[in-house]
Amino acid sequence: MDVNGRSQGGLTIITNEKPTAKGAWPGQITHPRDADTYQAKLWPDVGGDLNLPVFVGLPLLGSTQIWRKYTGHLTAERGLA
Repeated sequence: MDVNGRSQGGLTIITNEKPTAKGAWPGQITHPRDADTYQAKLWPDVGGDLNLPVFVGLPLLGSTQIWRKYTGHLTAERGLA
């Protein structure tokens, strides 16, 4: 559920992204639970996965999350299946 108690299926969390010449996509990402928005720099890898650096304070103290495309299906009863 998001911050307003709604299902997170179909929720837009990445906004204002613009491609750069180096293949990165700077933009903003919104945390669905508390609606806080953060600056982000995303990039796709050769397999089509989305890489998202995650850190608090200094990038050297963080790690990179890898987001994979959801290949399941949605149902009316449960949202994500």
